Amino acid sequence: THGTDTREETAFFLNLAEGSRKPVVLTGAMRPSTAISPDGPRNLYNAVRVASEAAAQGRGVMVVMDDEILGADDIQKTHTLAVGTFQNPNYGPLGYIYGGAPYFTRESLKRHTYQSEFSLDGIAELPAVCVVTAYAGADAKFVNILLRSDTKGIVLAGVGNGNASSQVIEALATARQEGIVVVRSSRIPQGPTTQWNEVDDDALGFAASWHHTPQRARILLMMALTITNDTGEIQRIFNEY
Repeated sequence: THGTDTREETAFFLNLAEGSRKPVVLTGAMRPSTAISPDGPRNLYNAVRVASEAAAQGRGVMVVMDDEILGADDIQKTHTLAVGTFQNPNYGPLGYIYGGAPYFTRESLKRHTYQSEFSLDGIAELPAVCVVTAYAGADAKFVNILLRSDTKGIVLAGVGNGNASSQVIEALATARQEGIVVVRSSRIPQGPTTQWNEVDDDALGFAASWHHTPQRARILLMMALTITNDTGEIQRIFNEY
């Protein structure tokens, strides 16, 4: 069981770090136990049912809520209050719960769990990665602050297809020249942040997150930085996970 506010980050982290085919399922509740129709008991029952299903093995970390089986590869919390807040908006759910039994409808094509190249052996602390949000009129002050810190990576939560003002892009290019890895993502909840589109990633030394939200991109970059800070390798990792 896990609180809902940061569950998508924990689920995705485990999807990268857990090196087993065993089912790992996160669940919880949006309504309190004192509500007229609490969702916690049903979610907990369904999560245990999924975790005990032989067909759940090797599918990566899952979130079970509101009769849906959701993959950590595309997990997002999409509503502040709704019981169906967790969604896989780009790829669709892994499956559903019908009559107390799980039915799987897709498999993740991204590397995860037992396929992962990441290991936390001997690692006491993950590299520091921060998220910088783009918005109308944004300047470079937040990037410049990070340049004076121990930050190893920056994720841009950009507008549109991972874009930002010229001031922010120039500051991020400086950050990359000083050894900080930069990954572009988008504050838009659906769709990919693609390479070679609005920003010349190759020229600037950036990587693109594709379908990862800024919060998932931060987790993946933290893990990637444990093995490399080469932009080409970072991009490969974002393409595969």
